[in-house]
Amino acid sequence: IRVICPKGDKYWRKFTYGSPLRITIQGTQYQGWAEIIDNPEEARKEWRAIIKNKPELASQLNVPILESGEPDIELIDTLANMSSLDILRIEISGK
Repeated sequence: IRVICPKGDKYWRKFTYGSPLRITIQGTQYQGWAEIIDNPEEARKEWRAIIKNKPELASQLNVPILESGEPDIELIDTLANMSSLDILRIEISGK
């Protein structure tokens, strides 16, 4: 699971170095591990995957779409480096 969150926000900051968590999805509670992706290369890969899977986010994040229909990868790289947003990675380990 990936969550886009404001960089430096007090609530999300506790996940900077990773933390166990409980999350409820459709009424079922799960345990897992969550951490902010702070490696720039990992962040670029995550932004590419997120925007590829949810292309409507490209316009919300002001990433232009090329004539091919793909998001402009150069600007995704800039977004991952300079954005005011972080990506929180949540790995589910069990119920």
